[in-house]
Amino acid sequence: MASSPSSEIVRGPFERVLTPNEAVDRLTQLYDEATQALRAAVERFLKEGEPPAAATRSLFRYPELRLTYKPNGAAPPNARAYAKFSEAGVYTTTVTQPQEFRAYLLEQLEPLVSEYGASIEVGVGAQEIPYPYVIESGDELTRGGADAAGLARYFPSPSLATIGDETADGEFVHGDARPLALFDAPRVDYSLRRLVHVSTAFVSGRHAGEFSEYDLDVGQEFRNTYERSKNEAEQLLRRFGDLPIAIARPSIVVGHRASGWRATRPAGSPSNRLHSSPRVRRPCRFPRRAPWDRRAEPAMPDPARPGVRAPAADNWSPPGSN
Repeated sequence: MASSPSSEIVRGPFERVLTPNEAVDRLTQLYDEATQALRAAVERFLKEGEPPAAATRSLFRYPELRLTYKPNGAAPPNARAYAKFSEAGVYTTTVTQPQEFRAYLLEQLEPLVSEYGASIEVGVGAQEIPYPYVIESGDELTRGGADAAGLARYFPSPSLATIGDETADGEFVHGDARPLALFDAPRVDYSLRRLVHVSTAFVSGRHAGEFSEYDLDVGQEFRNTYERSKNEAEQLLRRFGDLPIAIARPSIVVGHRASGWRATRPAGSPSNRLHSSPRVRRPCRFPRRAPWDRRAEPAMPDPARPGVRAPAADNWSPPGSN
């Protein structure tokens, strides 16, 4: 039988810490313990078919950061757009990957403590960590005959019902505790899992021959700074192998924003040559043009010049022109 959902799980005890550094250290420790327990339980389920007990599942929770601000008078004026309080209260949020966000967390917490005298507490929150956020490879889903549905039955899984932008949109309704951050841990993890970098097909530069999606630095030269900078950006992203980043490599796409057709250009122009480059795969296809759109024309292969696209004849007339 599946374990109880996170909405029925209560928070764990909170511990008072003296400095922001101690807070981040404690957040990191709690997060590491939770993710290690989750990974071990998933591995055991895949190997032995043993689902986690309720006590084990209660370990799969994000750490929570709580700040209490009790001023003696009005909050001091501050022109800074971040790390400030406007009124007294208890502020809280769950935190994911605290070690990765250490510099950011310290930048926020240090002024709140040094300038406002806020006290810090760290504990285990009520929000569970979805298992896909700690499993780096999809291979786990195929081992032992398990599938995503089977894992979701016994382990916390992502749910759009618990992910929202209410705080950022100013639509939240707080009780005793106010939100400390615009986005809580599940929202941050969800965003990181769909991080997309838009590159270009021309990271291939002047390379001749096939250039697959796995190729990047093959000693090629570049025509311009744009190609070089896009290639360097991809190299930088590949250093962060633990982040699930999707890289899109579109070709140069021009044309009418509605029809997709581009204005007529002379055959063999740079734009035409880039569209027909055989070095990379092009996932886009020109759609059928609207009959009344004379401002743009489809580019068709020129049989006299293989690899070059030439403008097609335009036989369309705007509505009502005849």
